[in-house]
Amino acid sequence: MKQMNLLKLSLWTASAALVVATGDLARANDVADGTYTFSATDGNTALDGSTVTWSGDGISGWNLVDSATGGQGQGLPLTIENSSIIEQGTFGANDWYFEIGSPIGVNSTGSADFFFEGENVGTIGTLFDKSGDPTGTWTQGSGVPDASGTLELVFGALFALGACRLFLRGNATAWA
Repeated sequence: MKQMNLLKLSLWTASAALVVATGDLARANDVADGTYTFSATDGNTALDGSTVTWSGDGISGWNLVDSATGGQGQGLPLTIENSSIIEQGTFGANDWYFEIGSPIGVNSTGSADFFFEGENVGTIGTLFDKSGDPTGTWTQGSGVPDASGTLELVFGALFALGACRLFLRGNATAWA
């Protein structure tokens, strides 16, 4: 009977650890930290190679390029040194948008000398400037978090539960 109470206690402890850890995952950022690079999928490649760096659901850096001919790329690339974030936000897991314009301190696309608008919704990305509006993809460079974090958490909890059961049964020598 005493073993049954200890088993219940270990089950409650493992469950509580799982709930707390899962709660932390639920509060994680919408956008995984890292640098995202744009690649057009519709043939309009003038904006390819533009990057935006996200950290803690906010943009921390950018390098927005336009290789189109015709003078649209004046003052490019837009970087943190010569432009400002006009607007940015997230609206779900890896769903985000931004507006960045020049010069520094600009607060609307209407008053910007040059601006970019970009978004990523699921697997569809867009990047817009005054010369084009290609659709494409935003891909994160090295350090992409894998999707196994939750699975690892579940296996970790199951392992901990198994270890608790061994110790409660008196089989602690199995670990030596």
